[in-house]
Amino acid sequence: MSTSTPPHIPHARNVQRAADQLWHAVTGGDEYAATELVLRILDEGAAPESVLLDVIAPVQGRVGEEWA
Repeated sequence: MSTSTPPHIPHARNVQRAADQLWHAVTGGDEYAATELVLRILDEGAAPESVLLDVIAPVQGRVGEEWA
């Protein structure tokens, strides 16, 4: 399975925007906004693997960096 950019996020800039939005939701402690963002991206047709690798994983990495 490819980890290419999902159909609704055609450019790397949009992937970064989604990751930034997720980061703000996570750091703001807004679990509902974080969940809504991820579900919206999936509903728009993104492959779950792409959402995990291109949006969620970078945020998880950033959380680890900030914690360290």
